[in-house]
Amino acid sequence: MNEAVPFQIPVEELIKIPDYANIVQQPMDLLTIRLKLENGQYEDAWKFCDDIWLMFENAWLFNKNKRSRIYKLTIQV
Repeated sequence: MNEAVPFQIPVEELIKIPDYANIVQQPMDLLTIRLKLENGQYEDAWKFCDDIWLMFENAWLFNKNKRSRIYKLTIQV
């Protein structure tokens, strides 16, 4: 799924974005979610869902323009 590419690894590793850490206080990505899942770090399914939503909320927070590529991808994914 190509739409998920921007969400697969931490933003800091994908591309260096100035101010990202100032705007997004709790980064989340699919790799981190996968590792937490594999390591049994989720107490229940709701915690897993919380991280998925956090990933999208971060994308919406940082990419406020609803016409931006990333914003549109959050809807497709």
